[in-house]
Amino acid sequence: MRILVKLVPICVVMLSVVVCSAQDIPEVSSDNIHLRGSLTNSKLVFEQSGKGHVAFIGGSITQMNGYRPMVCEFLEQRFPNTAFEFTNAGIASTCSVTGAHRLTRDVLSKGDVDLLFIEFAVNDDQDAGHDITHAIRGMEGLLVQVRRHNPKADIIVTHFANPSMMNSIRRGETPVPIVAHNRVCEQYQISTNDLCTELVALIDDEKTTWDLYGGVHKLELNVFWKGLPQAQSIDDFKFKDVLNALDFEVDLRLNQESVSFSPFAELAELYTSQGYLLSSDEDLILQAKLKEGNASINNEDFPLQQIFQ
Repeated sequence: MRILVKLVPICVVMLSVVVCSAQDIPEVSSDNIHLRGSLTNSKLVFEQSGKGHVAFIGGSITQMNGYRPMVCEFLEQRFPNTAFEFTNAGIASTCSVTGAHRLTRDVLSKGDVDLLFIEFAVNDDQDAGHDITHAIRGMEGLLVQVRRHNPKADIIVTHFANPSMMNSIRRGETPVPIVAHNRVCEQYQISTNDLCTELVALIDDEKTTWDLYGGVHKLELNVFWKGLPQAQSIDDFKFKDVLNALDFEVDLRLNQESVSFSPFAELAELYTSQGYLLSSDEDLILQAKLKEGNASINNEDFPLQQIFQ
């Protein structure tokens, strides 16, 4: 129970993901915090050695300045006499399988990890579309490598949220990544924070809103490379031929309210005034196309070839 008391504040911090201020954070329960093992090892290292290596691996949720710096700040306040090394191994759109392949390079190569936070449920769902087998392999690949590198490392796995996973929970279904990751964590006695299920309960009880945590941002990218069969070497490449050989479409939609509270608010306002971003009721939209050497942004021709002449 004492370890659970220490774990709950960390998970509360992680729930306040993007732009909410302290007074906006709703009271959360411990119902969706599943304690397995303990966090004693990292606590002892922090207190007795005066040093600590805390790492975070995941997708854009980890990479961005969201929950990660909040947890870092919490730990520095909780252990004021500890000199922390924080490793940010978040890379946008990467899944647990990708994470397992890059764990050594991005985390373990920097030395023993005392406390590791893992976040891959959302990208296993929306980016990789993993079935349960691949989601299990990815998570187990991460945990096994950490345990081999430092058997005393403490680990917390968090299931963050997206609308698809939240709707599955509302239908009484558990999203595949959550099932898979929990199955592995039960086997290896790793604590999990089911933030997704907790957030559904808070929203449905009207204690918070989805927009408070950054809204929904969407990016669709389609690329088709037709190749340059006539080119025998790099000297044969001509920019016009490259443009003609490449087709792509980009559809970017940013939650307007979230952007207005972000560090990019002024930049977004500038791009909107210049016509690079279109403003709808809820979103800022950028639609760009390149086809047969002709480019357009938001259905307006863009003189791409003239720029590179």
